[in-house]
Amino acid sequence: MTETPRILGVRHHSPACARLVQRRILEDRPQRVLIEGPCDFNGQRQQLLLNHQLPIAIFSSLGGQHRSYIPFCDYSPEWVAVKTAEQVGAEFFFIDLPTWHPDSRESGEEARPGYRPTEWARQLGYDCQDALWDAMVEQSEEARLEENLSEYFRLLRLQVGDRDAQREAFMARAVAWGASQGRCLVVCGGLHAPILEQCWPGLEPVWEWLEPPAEARSFLVPFSFQRLSSLEGYQAGMTCPEYYQRLWESDATTAGFECLGAAADELRRREQKVSTADLIAAWNQAEGLARLRGHPQPLRCDVLDGLLAALSKEALDELPPWSLDAPLRPASHPQSVALVRAFSGSRRGKLDPATPRPPLFDEVEQELQRLQLQLTRPPRRVETKAGSETSVFLWRLWLLQLPGVQLLSEEPESWSLGRHDDFEAGLLEASAYGANLVQAAAGLLEAGQEEWKGASDVARSLHLAVQAGLDQLSRRWLPQLSSRLAGENQLEELAPALQSLALTLKIHPELDPQKRLLLAGVDRMLWLLEGQLGCPQAAVEAVRVCRDLLRLPELCLEPALEVMARLACSAGSSLRGAALGLIWCFRGQPPELLRAMQGQTDPGEFLWGLFRLAREEVLGQEPLLRAIHEHLVGLDSEDFLRQLPGLRQAFQEFPPRQKEQLALLIAPWMGLGQARELTRPGWEPSLVQRAVRVDRALAEEMQRLGW
Repeated sequence: MTETPRILGVRHHSPACARLVQRRILEDRPQRVLIEGPCDFNGQRQQLLLNHQLPIAIFSSLGGQHRSYIPFCDYSPEWVAVKTAEQVGAEFFFIDLPTWHPDSRESGEEARPGYRPTEWARQLGYDCQDALWDAMVEQSEEARLEENLSEYFRLLRLQVGDRDAQREAFMARAVAWGASQGRCLVVCGGLHAPILEQCWPGLEPVWEWLEPPAEARSFLVPFSFQRLSSLEGYQAGMTCPEYYQRLWESDATTAGFECLGAAADELRRREQKVSTADLIAAWNQAEGLARLRGHPQPLRCDVLDGLLAALSKEALDELPPWSLDAPLRPASHPQSVALVRAFSGSRRGKLDPATPRPPLFDEVEQELQRLQLQLTRPPRRVETKAGSETSVFLWRLWLLQLPGVQLLSEEPESWSLGRHDDFEAGLLEASAYGANLVQAAAGLLEAGQEEWKGASDVARSLHLAVQAGLDQLSRRWLPQLSSRLAGENQLEELAPALQSLALTLKIHPELDPQKRLLLAGVDRMLWLLEGQLGCPQAAVEAVRVCRDLLRLPELCLEPALEVMARLACSAGSSLRGAALGLIWCFRGQPPELLRAMQGQTDPGEFLWGLFRLAREEVLGQEPLLRAIHEHLVGLDSEDFLRQLPGLRQAFQEFPPRQKEQLALLIAPWMGLGQARELTRPGWEPSLVQRAVRVDRALAEEMQRLGW
């Protein structure tokens, strides 16, 4: 016998909705609870009943792609539905399409850029959608909660339209099946609830879970409040998870007061002065704003606005992030950042030890112990030999982008190994690419093939595959790189590709013992250079790569020097300087170097090319440096200002220690007592440039007036 199911439309991670779900399940005591969530996890749903520490998430992917999270925290209505269903002895099932399903991907969150609209909220007198939600729902009286929810989602549906038809059709069939089995309660997103109520009665009461393909994986992973916060970038999250956690555990006044104290602690941790008087003023501001806005108790935005008003001593360039429904920006005000972090919280989830783990997890754990690679806090530095067992293992971990494993340098090879709170979650998520470490590392590298644009991407991927001991990928990609190098017409791609290939062959020469790929690549790069193809910056960088590669005994030097000699006569300023610099590196100072510099219309670009290739050689040539100095001193103000950007770029090539060597040499020529006056000026270069322009304009005006 079919019974009409109760369908509760909720918002993810809402304490008010969670309380409503809990109350309705306890009152109705349904036989089945159907929950919006990936149905391919139904076979593993009993894992949710273990003793986890929230927040956690269901992580799903298809061969490492289409990765998605379904987070749960204590106040998530879906989580409360699971736990309350267990309490009343009801079965629970997830009824949404799996995230790997094409219909789910086409209509998911990423396809709904208007999911967090603000215009209609502002029309109703609120800064943003979340402020409207708090006022309509989180502070709503129990008797009016469902009515307010219905009205809120009706307004929201008008804004976002019908974008989830496939998912809703699938869930409607599940509702029809659940109704045919007895008393049933459905917990779904409020946008979908009206559609499910309309559609389920006319459907066949038949519903089957979709069996996942072999490459699809779903499992539980630890999560954190920081990742859950929409202000930190998670689109479907809540703005301030820590605030809502406290709201779930108490009431709005207590939650606001506790978060006010947490904000003070965060600001003091950042060495900002916050007095007791400041906090009293902030709370008074919050209470005043609550009365002004018609809130029975200070809500989240009231407390945040009160804090900012009481603590900020200067005008802000933009609205705070909690008034924009937008993530933090890099240029956000420091106090806004601190308040967001305090209200977002730092809680981290932890899985019950009995939770099944992918084989990759145990493999990595055992290898870390066997190779004595302890992850410590603070991190420790570990040096490895390229190609060794330890090196290959660490490269595979690094490819999986595991928090706490950082590559410090490749020559010599050194690593930073630290214990990171998200290491376990990162490892679980990486297992989406493969069941063991080799498969996972290879799978992640292969997934990047879709983003290859030129030879440099292929060469970099080959280098990583070789370093990680992924021989199958190395053998497959080497011919692809050969083909790409032969047809590459962009110096911006060819130069870094050859640089990566040279490093790969230095560590693993057996891949190309005769260096044929490098020989062919250098020949092509010289051909492109002689045609003066590409921008000046790319051309100079290509000459620098040529210089490094020509030091290999397998490569012939003379053809390259002939090309550079021709470029030194006909190329643009920067490439001419680079060509002469390369010749200098292998043949000593060319006699025409000073004359070549003096004949340039833009000596700054010429010097940049020269310094990029022959910085060390220049430092040992005092006559050349004096000639450069005299040339620059002899420039009039107009020419100096015109050439200043190129000159600044040129001398930026010298690191601090070499700049000091230059300063010690040049200071006596300028009548300065200390070289430090040259290396550490008291003004910004842009300010000096502006002052020179003003001084010149003043001199011209005085001359015009005859003063």
